[in-house]
Amino acid sequence: MFASIIIPTKNAGPEFSKVLETVLHQEAPWDYEVLVIDSGSSDGTWEFLEQKEKGSGRLTTLQIPPEAFRHGATRNLGVEKTRGEFVVFLTQDALPVDETWLRKLVDTCAADETIAGVFGKHLAYPTASKLVQRDLELHFQRFTQGPNPVRLDDPERYQQDEEYRKFLHFFSNNNSCIRRSVWEKFPFPSVNFAEDQAWAKSIIEAGYSKAYADSAVVFHSHDYSPLETLKRSYDESRSFYEIFGYRLIKSQGAFLGHLRHRVATDFRYLERDEPGPALHRLGKAVSRNLAMLTGYYLGSRVKKGGASSWFLSLDQSVKRLSLETPGAKRIQKLLQKRREHGGVLPYLRGRRTHQLITHWSYGKAQHEKFERDVSNQDVIASFQIKLPGNYNAIHEARRRQYQDDLTLAWVIPYFVKGGGGHFNIFRCQKYLEELFGIKSTNFFYPSPQSSTSSETLTRELRAMAKRYYGSDYSQTPFELDWEKLANFPIVMATGWNTAYPVLTLDKALLKSYFIQDYEADFYPPGAKRLLAERTYDFGYFPICAGNWLPKKIGYIDGKKREQAHAWYALGADPSHYYPEPALAASRRGVCFYLRSFTERRGFELSLAAIQLLQEKHPEIPISTIGMPESELSFLKNCHHYGVRQIHELRGIYSRHHVYVTPSFTNYSLLPAEIIACGGRVIDLDLECNRTVRALFPAEYHFLAKASPIDIVDKIQSIVKAPPPKSAPKLPDWKSQYEKVGQALLQAFGREPKSS
Repeated sequence: MFASIIIPTKNAGPEFSKVLETVLHQEAPWDYEVLVIDSGSSDGTWEFLEQKEKGSGRLTTLQIPPEAFRHGATRNLGVEKTRGEFVVFLTQDALPVDETWLRKLVDTCAADETIAGVFGKHLAYPTASKLVQRDLELHFQRFTQGPNPVRLDDPERYQQDEEYRKFLHFFSNNNSCIRRSVWEKFPFPSVNFAEDQAWAKSIIEAGYSKAYADSAVVFHSHDYSPLETLKRSYDESRSFYEIFGYRLIKSQGAFLGHLRHRVATDFRYLERDEPGPALHRLGKAVSRNLAMLTGYYLGSRVKKGGASSWFLSLDQSVKRLSLETPGAKRIQKLLQKRREHGGVLPYLRGRRTHQLITHWSYGKAQHEKFERDVSNQDVIASFQIKLPGNYNAIHEARRRQYQDDLTLAWVIPYFVKGGGGHFNIFRCQKYLEELFGIKSTNFFYPSPQSSTSSETLTRELRAMAKRYYGSDYSQTPFELDWEKLANFPIVMATGWNTAYPVLTLDKALLKSYFIQDYEADFYPPGAKRLLAERTYDFGYFPICAGNWLPKKIGYIDGKKREQAHAWYALGADPSHYYPEPALAASRRGVCFYLRSFTERRGFELSLAAIQLLQEKHPEIPISTIGMPESELSFLKNCHHYGVRQIHELRGIYSRHHVYVTPSFTNYSLLPAEIIACGGRVIDLDLECNRTVRALFPAEYHFLAKASPIDIVDKIQSIVKAPPPKSAPKLPDWKSQYEKVGQALLQAFGREPKSS
């Protein structure tokens, strides 16, 4: 027997007859058998199967008690009861689209002996909702945009990158085929959910490959109600947490960020396809995503055995939440106040309204241990001090008397995955110690609000920094006790909000400001813009990224803020960024850097350029990087890299002809790192980018008007042009941070020294 098809059933309903008929009449050049395992149907499914078996030479049926069913164990039983060299799995609601489905699925698996298993494409039923159709299309589209089959080629990345692991072990027994000889070594684990992905993980780690059969298609989709969506998401999240250790929603901040983006994406999508009241579309977008994300969040947090309580009572569900996080306690407090005040809204109008809104809606929502951007006390104090500040001038005599080794306290905001600004800070700290012996310590602002011990939290932060930025740039210690700031002769602010607490310190001998962008431009006219703009008058010694910022802020040319300052050019680490020959030799298409939540990145302009490029030049492949794939599902026919870690970028920057990295303010690390990998960069033709252009080789750095038409024209001309003949020359970090160290020593009153 060449192939066996196994279908578990329970109360499959009348639609199953069509599934079974299609399965029994497949066109294949070899023999195959079909086994249906029923686990206690009460709707006539078993009686239908018994009758069908009598008239078929290839159908066998087996009945097991309902309590005996397990996704993994039941499928293992089916393999034991069949004889095929290749074993195909189908679910009762997955309908093959035609009679060639089986042949295409099995042939893909048989094509290479290293392929342990294959999964096929799912199409939404024609009656499915537009959102379900879109979600399935985008999900399976990503498997057509990379190598096929896939195997574990990068063990280091596999250990460090959760998204890469998920991609490698994705598998779906709704429509799959496995090799019996591999199953004999790796049977399905006896689990209640995700047996297919747990199996795929084991075979990938054992060195086998896995393939995707885009032409072996089944109709399979569900239009779940919000409650069903919540239950399904909960089961998936619970299984992923227990089997793989994944938390599909990392924190409350991530929950709210995903919810905001998903609702906005779905609403825009429905706006095109569903006429009618906007409120109806909004309600649909909110209900499905709130249910799904709530299930994902609770699945890895609700204690085992407490899931049913969630459906009965919100209060009961929260009681079953793990109370190890401040988030669970915060929810309980809200519920208590609801009982006391007759609802949540009266409580939110009270004294903690500002904290909750700030925490859940702005940048620090990335981590639940932090509360707000800048305290009221620090803002008030700043208005009581005469500006521009002259603190450094007043303490010149004290600096001359200071004879000890210099140490530097950095006041930094919390960091997140993909944060280039923090990478720059940690790299500067490394070189200052290496070249000048200036040791650094990091202090967070806003300061942590957590019951977690200082030692534990510091250990977590060090591990996170190492994961995000690598071992070379994560050695600086973290300190949570603000009283220890008094021990440091130099204090460095690193963002507009961190400049405020530094202003009120009275023991530092030198206050400095590590300025990486003109942050006032991050905001529309309003309080935050005002507060960011004022920090440039605090009188700190400024260290600027690039030569545009001193001009913009007014530290030169006789402007009102003219003062001594330093600037350095952004470079690229040659040990991390260089062309990968195997990839660079076959560069193709364009990659857009997208950040919808970062206004200066011109998200809407890039979207318009992508649409125009697809219309005018459909032959040019398009990829994106910088945003999760789930938030870009409305972009058709694009490959999405998502948010990647440092060690993954070289390969991506070596794949494409050109990279569009628009910036409406100061330039970032992106252009230098891409150019170091041999990629060509398009930025916007604005003063901020014209000023820094001299820092890059002209044949690698291009400017386009802030117009989708000009961007597309520039892309098309670069793609057609031959690659540059000479390798790019870029500033090296050591020389640039040597400039920073020399400038700091001089500002402190010490003689600059050679490294």
